[in-house]
Amino acid sequence: MPQSFKKISPPLIYSADPSTNRRTPRRSYERLVGVMTEGKYSLRRASQISEGGMLIELPFEIQAGDLILVTFILPNALETIVGRAEILYKKDKVLNGVIKTGIKFLNLETSKRRAIRDFVSSKPTDDKPL
Repeated sequence: MPQSFKKISPPLIYSADPSTNRRTPRRSYERLVGVMTEGKYSLRRASQISEGGMLIELPFEIQAGDLILVTFILPNALETIVGRAEILYKKDKVLNGVIKTGIKFLNLETSKRRAIRDFVSSKPTDDKPL
């Protein structure tokens, strides 16, 4: 009888804090990001970025699962990145009506993801570790 070679992946372990369930590296990204939600456009402060998503400040009314449109520019980049994103989680602390919110990019082109990956991996020595 031939042996079956089935690839067995290790189980994914998720913590109670969704911000620690990361699949890609992050980098500090202290910039303003354009956000469109419910037909309203605003500029919001971002604090982290990865190939998979961002941590940004959004109104506390936005819930996990909601969809938004984000617009941002990477430092030293010549083009704007525009894409849909899903709200994954919200941190506990609300300050001035906003809450740090984790979002997941949904439809970024491969070239845009590569640009983000290059930005994250080119971490300069003066960046603070996350």
